[in-house]
Order: sequence, then C-alpha cells, then structure tokens
Amino acid sequence: MMALSDLLDTEEVASIGFMCPEMILETDLHSDADRILLYMIHVMEKQKSKQFILCPYHEKNHWVLLVLCMAKREVIIFDSLRQKRNLAIKFAMTNAFRSFKALSGQSRGSKLTWHLGQCPQQLGGRECGYYVMRYMYEILEHHHSSEDLIQDFSRTTPYTEEEINEIRDIWAEYFICNVEL
Repeated sequence: MMALSDLLDTEEVASIGFMCPEMILETDLHSDADRILLYMIHVMEKQKSKQFILCPYHEKNHWVLLVLCMAKREVIIFDSLRQKRNLAIKFAMTNAFRSFKALSGQSRGSKLTWHLGQCPQQLGGRECGYYVMRYMYEILEHHHSSEDLIQDFSRTTPYTEEEINEIRDIWAEYFICNVEL
C-alpha cells in the first residue's frame, strides 16, 4: 500500500484510503476483537471523506481485497479465486460501520451491504497476494473516481505475467529504496 501511494499522485487519488492488513488479522478477531473494532472505527472516522477504503485481508491462507465504499455503505469483495466465503471480518466490519455511523449521529443508513465483485481470476494457487496488490493498483490508477466500482471493475480474465511482474517490480523498488537491511 505504501509503495502504491508513493507511486501515484496523492492529490489525484485523494479519494482513496487504506486499512492496514496487520491491524485486521483474522487470527486476532477471536482474541482481540475490541482492538480491531476500535481500529476500524478510527480508520472510518479519519477517512470518512474518502470514496473508497482499501482493506487487504488475509484469511485461511488466502488474500482478498475488501473495498469499503463509504458513501454507498457497501463492501466489495475482490477474490481471485471467486469463492463464496464466510469471511470472519464481516461481523466486525459491519459492527464498526454501525458504531461509526452512531458516533457521527447518523443511526439511519448504518447497514453495510456486501457484494462479490468481478475481478481477474488467478490460474495457480499462490498468486492471491499479487492479485490483491494488482487490484489496488488498478483501483488507484484507473478507478479512483468511479461512481460504481462493481460496474467499472469487471475484468475476469487472469492477469498476464507482465502485469504481475509490474506489481513485483513496484514493490521491489519501494522495498530497496525504503527499507534498511
């Protein structure tokens, strides 16, 4: 996420926010649910003016991208294996959104709806992290002003090796330049 935000003009993509994947770990949902709930409420409050909040989420050895659309009160799930999943984060994120709305004095319209979005599907069993990174890149690059992300982001064909390598290169360059070894 940091590599992508450094790469793209932040003024042009001011409509996009992020939720840290380390703060919403599925394994912590069971042991530290209150901390996760408070974190999500804080992110929603801090980024309430954003059109989308990108939330990379890891559960059961698989990465998915959750895109929280604040104004539309919906979460779009971009899953490179396109499986019906009962994500553990659904309950917590729905409650966080409800609490965020209540704290903002808006009890009406606090229901959060969940949709499975159309997205490129991986061919192998280990590319999900790269696919999530590519989804974020494409949303930032091409769909940051979208009024209907479900409609606008509708490609289902797998990414090419070149498209995956582009994301690998962006991440590797960021890592080399910003992480001290």
